[in-house]
Amino acid sequence: MSGRGRRLVAALLLGLTFALVAFPLLARPGGGQTYSGSSSSSSSSSSGSSRSGSSSGWSSSGSGSSGSSGGGDLGGLIVLLFENPPLGVAVIFLIGAYVFFVRNREGSGQARDWTSAEPRRWDAGAEKLRERMEEAGAQLEQSRIKGKRQSEMRAAIEGISEHDPNFSVVLFEDFVVALFAEAHVHRGRGTLAELGPWISGDAHQALAELGTRQEVSGIVVGAMRYVAIEGLRDGDSIRVQVEIESNYSEGAEQRWYSVDRWLLARRKGVRSKPKDKTRVFECPSCGAPLEALRGRECSYCKKTVAGGDFDWEVREIRNVTRQARPPGLGGHAPEMGTELPTVVDPAAKGRWEALCRRDPAVTWPAFLARLDLTFKRLQESWNGQDLALARPFVSDGVYQSFAYWIDAYQRQRLRNYTEGARILSVQMARVTGDAVYDSVTVRVFATGYDFTLDGEGTVVGGSRDQERRYSEYWTLIRGAGQRGAPRTDPSCPSCGAPLEIAMTGHCKHCRVKVTSGDFDWVLSRIEQDESY
Repeated sequence: MSGRGRRLVAALLLGLTFALVAFPLLARPGGGQTYSGSSSSSSSSSSGSSRSGSSSGWSSSGSGSSGSSGGGDLGGLIVLLFENPPLGVAVIFLIGAYVFFVRNREGSGQARDWTSAEPRRWDAGAEKLRERMEEAGAQLEQSRIKGKRQSEMRAAIEGISEHDPNFSVVLFEDFVVALFAEAHVHRGRGTLAELGPWISGDAHQALAELGTRQEVSGIVVGAMRYVAIEGLRDGDSIRVQVEIESNYSEGAEQRWYSVDRWLLARRKGVRSKPKDKTRVFECPSCGAPLEALRGRECSYCKKTVAGGDFDWEVREIRNVTRQARPPGLGGHAPEMGTELPTVVDPAAKGRWEALCRRDPAVTWPAFLARLDLTFKRLQESWNGQDLALARPFVSDGVYQSFAYWIDAYQRQRLRNYTEGARILSVQMARVTGDAVYDSVTVRVFATGYDFTLDGEGTVVGGSRDQERRYSEYWTLIRGAGQRGAPRTDPSCPSCGAPLEIAMTGHCKHCRVKVTSGDFDWVLSRIEQDESY
């Protein structure tokens, strides 16, 4: 084959690969930025911001986000090619054409000249192609995971309550996020052994391989997605695989974007910890402090407390990608999924009516008024880059994610605005309840002017002239035993004093934590419509 023919085949293969790599795996803090940052940086995924309105009725008239991209192996690409026959045929055709030309050259004796004349250039090109194919495979695999309906996965996770009446999806997610942060803090300190009851030997080794010891700080989980759940019907343990998308700092300034797969397991019959112990790491058998743990054994009760016999244990950790780069804040990504039909749980209406019967003070208009107030406070906090106004209305996880984005904009001397933001309509999607929380998920349709300014006041993303319409799924939670109408007055739901909430979520007057959902509905999760 001539040099021109070789270049044509290589160009086709590389072009296809680059097209695959360009699949949009996006997130939006104010509107369209990527959580993962610039893809040109060096390398070794509940969250986002929001935008306000009025409403009434099951479907009423009257938001931020998460996501990213990653690297990995070729498996995801192969699976996706089988799931998408036209794409698979195209790839196989191109690879077949390449093999045909190479073998044809070998048979004609020309391959010797080609190999001897251009070995380094071809090897470099082949290596680049291999790297791009692997990157494409990893991104497509992650895209496939994101394409799984998280509402369906979460419904499957709720099946754990059949074996554990104390199980709560909200608390399980809080636990995983807290353990993720603890694991990286202890990795930096070189004290991972203290987490022996929750981190297996293999998982410990995977964390240790991330690098040399230095302080890990500023840990923010931007998204957590369910990948698989096994063991609900057979076996002696339940296994849950999650994908965690995060940002954290190592040392003084090095910021990492990371996507990791964690496989957690726990023996059937083990009961979940009380809510106030979810983020507390102590001996799961006797409650002794963390310092009492010696690897997988407690020096107080002398029991082996690992293996999932007392609490969830991380069996495997696989790093999908880890890249040194700041979050990408310039430019805006196109909206995806806004025109998709709302995913409605068939049981939602009946469960909502049951909730209203248990607490007649809860009505659809009253709930929407609380939602609308939450939306407005988020807009005001975002535009003012001060979360004090929004703090009473959001969970710790949502607050931490917003705080991360505000800090990221400030570090890059940028500022995102959502002017004229308003809710257009709200649709019920899902209602669930467990031993700890009642949970209501709604789809929020909203619009507004969404743009980003640099330090000189120049628009570097979005538009001040054209409104941006979007939709997201918002989940609000409230303690299962709480009763009363959703509040819209500016007073502490615990002591009645003027609403002044510290960043920890505690009332500055009575010191009671009011953002846990124990007193009123708080926003605990924001999800993109294309992945919900």
